[in-house]
Amino acid sequence: VYRKASGEKKFKKIGTTTKTAYVDKTAKSGVKYEYTVKGKNVIGNGSCQKPGVSVTYMATPTATISNTSSGIKIKWNKVDTATSYNVYRSQYKDGKWTSYKKVKTAKATSKSWTDKKVVSGTKYRYVVKAQKGEFKSYYHVSNKLVYLKATTVKYREVEEGIKLTWNKVPGAEKYVVYRKVNDVSNGSGWSDYTKYKTVDKNTTSWVDKGVVHLRETYVYKVCAVNGDSKGKCAETAGPVTYMDIVIP
Repeated sequence: VYRKASGEKKFKKIGTTTKTAYVDKTAKSGVKYEYTVKGKNVIGNGSCQKPGVSVTYMATPTATISNTSSGIKIKWNKVDTATSYNVYRSQYKDGKWTSYKKVKTAKATSKSWTDKKVVSGTKYRYVVKAQKGEFKSYYHVSNKLVYLKATTVKYREVEEGIKLTWNKVPGAEKYVVYRKVNDVSNGSGWSDYTKYKTVDKNTTSWVDKGVVHLRETYVYKVCAVNGDSKGKCAETAGPVTYMDIVIP
């Protein structure tokens, strides 16, 4: 197998194989190459095809996806000399994956895009292809993700503690409540969020009875979950301090 890059005058031998296909792993992204093949046996070499086959190699971008408050965000790495990126989407429907459909052509400077035309509770996957002229890269399939729209969470004090209430999210299998604490009595500052409570998909409220009167303040967030997929978490508006309620 012989190759020459754009601007080079002579072919250079890059490999030998007994098969009818060969992968050039030394090609550089964005460079136009011309390839030709010469057969060989014990008697000698055959002749090469001239001109050879020309192609511009484009490196393969790797796509990752995550849920946001407005849709699914697709991120990919930059490919040198790419003039655009094509984003394709497939969804899991009726027990199988649909064919990929192009949903976006992004500029060369783009490294992410948010797909807002997704349905909560539906599983998606994406691929991104870099393009330069007529040539497109290969692709890697992204992680698979169930889109879960963001919920909203409110709180109020009740006799037993602090009650959280949130909106139901289509496709959620459960909800996870996280809490962080600021112990104002000793000035230790805010803790990190910790997973505090998990409830089933039919539950849209929960009372935190493990609160301390006046000594601590709290911030909560609630996340819808489906398998390995987690929706954008909703956070309470500002810190909450529990005040004992006196029932007359």
